[in-house]
Formats: sequence, C-alpha cells, structure tokens
Amino acid sequence: MPKREIEARSAAQVRDRLLQVVSDKYQGNQALFGRTYGVSHGALTQWFHRRAPAPPSVPFLLAMAKGRDRVNPAWLLCGWGTPYEPRFIKMRGTPDPQRLAARVAEQDAVIAQLRETLLTKPKKPKRKKTPTPRKTRGRRSPKPRRRR
Repeated sequence: MPKREIEARSAAQVRDRLLQVVSDKYQGNQALFGRTYGVSHGALTQWFHRRAPAPPSVPFLLAMAKGRDRVNPAWLLCGWGTPYEPRFIKMRGTPDPQRLAARVAEQDAVIAQLRETLLTKPKKPKRKKTPTPRKTRGRRSPKPRRRR
C-alpha cells in the first residue's frame, strides 16, 4: 500500500494535542519531553513545526500509550476520548469480604512460612581465605636489557 500524506489541518491538530501533553506533563519543556522518550531534536522540530508539522511515528505513539504518561492514542490522533488513560482499572461490582479475608489469611500463612524458613535455615560456614601472593603495588618488574 502506498504511503499516504496526512492533511495539513489534521497534522496541526495532532501537533496542538502533543503541545498540550508537553505543557501538562513537562511544563512546556519540549527538550525534556524529547529526552524522556529518546526523541531527537530533529524529530521534535518536525512534530512541532508551525506551518507544516509531521505527526509522530507509530512506534512513538505506542511508547506514549504504554509509557509514563499513558497518553490515549485515539485522543492524540483524532481527538476522541480523554487525553490520558487512568492508572488503575476500576473493579466491576463490589468484592466479597469473605473471599478477601480468606485470600489475606492465605497470604499471611505463606509469609509466616517464608519467615520461618529464612530464620531457621543454617548459615553456611565462611570459607577460609588462602593467602594470595603479594603483587607489585603498581610497579612493573624491570625489563630485561637487550644485548647488542
């Protein structure tokens, strides 16, 4: 499939949304943003160009979606949804308190067993160090003289 060009208006919208991420998360510091994601200065210049911006590549978009900022790629490219994905996934329904108590009790039992094994395990005796031959402390041995 041939490579398609993106419309100037769409590229400008992507640039504006990227600038919003930079201002929200990096206090408007584009260099810090680039260092965080390992992006070159040239790529940043292309992305944030005023008249003809170039949108970021797919690997970079994936890095932003999975990385520290968790930027929503649908929002970044199309403006759909919220800018940032939530850090935690909400649980559906209410958890059963009895099941939670049983899991906590199981974990406490495992922790107690681990502590027991760590505390009662005999330590290995230390090996005796054999004396090593004394080395010349930074001095080289004299070179043999050449015969003429």
